[in-house]
Amino acid sequence: MKKKLFEFGRSLLVNPWHPIWFIVLCSWAVLFVIFRRKFNSILFGYCLFAIGLALCLLGGVMLNYLLMVFGGLYLLWYTRREIGSLLLFYGLFSYGIIFSIGTTFSVNRYVFAIVSLAIALGLVLEKHPRWGYATISCFAILLASFSVQFAQHLWVG
Repeated sequence: MKKKLFEFGRSLLVNPWHPIWFIVLCSWAVLFVIFRRKFNSILFGYCLFAIGLALCLLGGVMLNYLLMVFGGLYLLWYTRREIGSLLLFYGLFSYGIIFSIGTTFSVNRYVFAIVSLAIALGLVLEKHPRWGYATISCFAILLASFSVQFAQHLWVG
């Protein structure tokens, strides 16, 4: 019989190592940022990428949804001068449609469909080409996990 994570009136902690790993990874990230002067800039970037990837894998689907939605909004705001007002308003109104739906059902597919996010990400990665490899590997991991879920006849998204 499968254990439920939450039941009415009580909750169960299925994996007690999960919050411990979360605290350890967040502590490592804070320590890397505090002592970033002692590391090479390339090593610092790759270590932060590894910690961020581990946090995304540990956090699960809802953390990825939050990062996609609010990270995309920040990306639009960060590149607002470079992408122009048309693409900025297209992206913001697309987010307005996502927020007006009211459910988190398939939010990642809606965010992937916003064209101005892809253009903004391309502009940012043009300035920082080394982060392009990290971005490609994150999307490759996401694609691999979606393909495994699809092969197991699970709902993807």
